[in-house]
Amino acid sequence: MDNEDHHGPLIDTTIPRRMPEFIIGAGLLVVFVALTVTQVITRYVMNAPLQWTEELAAHLLIWMVFIGAIGVHRRDTHLRVEMLDEWVPPRVVAGIRLVFDFAVLIVLGLMVKSGWDLYQSMRFDKLPALRWPIRNIIIIAPIASAIMAIYSVSHIIGRIKILWGKSDG
Repeated sequence: MDNEDHHGPLIDTTIPRRMPEFIIGAGLLVVFVALTVTQVITRYVMNAPLQWTEELAAHLLIWMVFIGAIGVHRRDTHLRVEMLDEWVPPRVVAGIRLVFDFAVLIVLGLMVKSGWDLYQSMRFDKLPALRWPIRNIIIIAPIASAIMAIYSVSHIIGRIKILWGKSDG
């Protein structure tokens, strides 16, 4: 039995943390935590909850999810069964992932289209407590989907290069 650790760290410390989605996501997380703490204090300590903090925190969570998805998709690190990488040759893995990349690209295209249609239809609707247009919350879906679609095209090109033998993966 060897003492060598074959597993990587849970958090990859080599990833540059200056990526825009990381900076925006971290900023939104700080605001989200501050709003949640404010909500807890006003509700349980002061016994006078602020409705807008809960509403804004919920919508910030939506934005954080989409922005986080952009970062994960950019690095091609979505959850997947990685045993395939160890047991199957790189070209076969690239072929399988290529099929999934096309499926993801189709879904993202549908999300851009339907998200934009939803954005257009919410012209006059407002959030109950904040009185902001709901469009401000919904717009993240088609924008994030479009950005992820661009990354999907990049992944597809990379996988095709592997299949053609122009890259070793």
